Amino acid sequence: RLGIRTIQLAPYDVCKSESTPETRALFLDALRELVPYAAENGVVLTLEVMPNEVPFCSSVQQARAIIDLIDSPYLQIYTDTGNVACNDMDPVPDLAFGGKHLIASHIKDATLGVCRDVPFGEGIVDFDACFRAFRALDFHGMFIAEMWSYEKEEFIPYLSTAVEFIRGKIKAANQD
Repeated sequence: RLGIRTIQLAPYDVCKSESTPETRALFLDALRELVPYAAENGVVLTLEVMPNEVPFCSSVQQARAIIDLIDSPYLQIYTDTGNVACNDMDPVPDLAFGGKHLIASHIKDATLGVCRDVPFGEGIVDFDACFRAFRALDFHGMFIAEMWSYEKEEFIPYLSTAVEFIRGKIKAANQD
């Protein structure tokens, strides 16, 4: 036993091919099989909100529909501020659909249609509004900064910049 309590799932029903009603149904059937196994082992599965390449789970609202369908405390939502924003949606009202089912969030910036490699503060995510929304929801889950380095050493100094940016936004949201 590894002691793992949470597993994040990227809810792809297919990889590099077209999602169809049949592939989505197979994905849901697999979840229905997997969730009781996770429950027996005390593991909470989370569905990550993805870019539009996963058309049935590209918002918190869509993830919530899956959560409600499966109806188990062992399946919850892992949102992603950048993925929602790159899908041309405002993450703030979308977060409200998650309610107490939100247990983690990738904190990430994005531009329209681009969900990777956007430095914090240079994209379209309104982090001030997002962190205020998390506070209003009484969110006590995990925030995880999502970034890519591609094994380039020049990325290392950016880590402290990213931490300062995120901490500043969280602090500001808690002072409102």
